[in-house]
Amino acid sequence: MDRMSTHRSYFLALLALLFLCGSAMSFAAERSPIYLADIRLHSAAELKLLLLRADALYRQSDKRSSVSEPVTFILHGDEARVFLQSRYRQNQALVDLAAKLTALKVIEISVCETWLGGEGLEASSLVPFVGTVESGLEALEAIKQRPFRYF
Repeated sequence: MDRMSTHRSYFLALLALLFLCGSAMSFAAERSPIYLADIRLHSAAELKLLLLRADALYRQSDKRSSVSEPVTFILHGDEARVFLQSRYRQNQALVDLAAKLTALKVIEISVCETWLGGEGLEASSLVPFVGTVESGLEALEAIKQRPFRYF
């Protein structure tokens, strides 16, 4: 085997190895579950308990390791009122905790635009770190099509 053939064989073997590693990593990423906060009572107290749980788990974990997916909060009831800018003073501790966890990529919060519209509210009335989804129920169903776990 000449030198050029040897280099080409090594190159092809390396390419195949990279392809296989990439496929395995992609498969693992597709299979890692999404953590979904299960809010049933639609209350600020229930939301607070889940945020405190996320904070406790974050503080107990090795902060240097990255979480593959943040815990997803899709709010589509009265619990979303906590994140209205006009109610910041009333809910400051809870909103600040959620902002910290969002910044650390521990959680991700979205509010249903349908719920906002039904309440006569605009997305701009939410604190800046909270996103929106068109329909909370549809967003929840879309998540449930992927591997997920309730948080």
